[in-house]
Amino acid sequence: MIEWLSDYANDLTLIQTLVWVGAAITIVTYLVKAYPVIRQFMRTIEALADLPDFMAKADRELTDNHGSSLKDAIRRIESSGVRTEKKLDEHIALCNAKGDENA
Repeated sequence: MIEWLSDYANDLTLIQTLVWVGAAITIVTYLVKAYPVIRQFMRTIEALADLPDFMAKADRELTDNHGSSLKDAIRRIESSGVRTEKKLDEHIALCNAKGDENA
């Protein structure tokens, strides 16, 4: 045994030893109980560290870049929908006009 530890152990009483063991068990118990909270805290910190990169990526997708961003794709879909709606309205008007002639 290490010399200083054996000198210290010889000076301890049974009650002091039990107090030290109880304190060690208490500390370990609290660390085990706190581990999930500490782990979640660390995950949150890591997520916050990744947030600027994520925001930059989102900004690139929501900014016009002449064709390849999400915003540009939505604009193309909307304009296509408007053209389709106009054609459908023309077709319905044509069908209604033909229906009126046949009546």
